[in-house]
Amino acid sequence: MEQQLLHRIDPVNEILHFYDARIAPLDLFAYDCLLELINDFGEKEVLHTLRAAASKRMRGDGVLEWVYRRLSPGPSEK
Repeated sequence: MEQQLLHRIDPVNEILHFYDARIAPLDLFAYDCLLELINDFGEKEVLHTLRAAASKRMRGDGVLEWVYRRLSPGPSEK
């Protein structure tokens, strides 16, 4: 059980660190949004989309909304 928990924490921490280092400072709002995105779409999808934003040199809290639109089903900005 503890092994599963540790395995689950690592990708989440990677996402939080990536956001803080490459997108914007990790404040409480961003932390909450990122955890919600991870819960809704999964770690791999969120990290992949954050990396796409970073490669486009996108910065700031607006990236969170962009990530949500990219991952949400239906018409979106792609």
